[in-house]
Amino acid sequence: MPNTNAAKKAERQQKRRQSKNNRIKRQMQDARKDFEVAVTDNDKEQEDVPVQQYQETIDKAAKERIIHENKAARMKGKMMKDLKQKKDFDENTK
Repeated sequence: MPNTNAAKKAERQQKRRQSKNNRIKRQMQDARKDFEVAVTDNDKEQEDVPVQQYQETIDKAAKERIIHENKAARMKGKMMKDLKQKKDFDENTK
């Protein structure tokens, strides 16, 4: 339990920031899951929406400094690599 007014205020700020960070992290997880489902499905028209959404959530998290910029770049690179592998696999199986 905080004793001073400054400590009470710091606790309120910490709770607010934690709530915001958790919300954005959850959005990233949901977008990643949607992307993975889109990659495994064979529907070409629905594929682009989750990719764009996942990129946007990664960029937003990096902008808000929830994740590091380099981690965001790695995540987007891995996403594009997975997407390319899936497309190459689809082309080779035809």
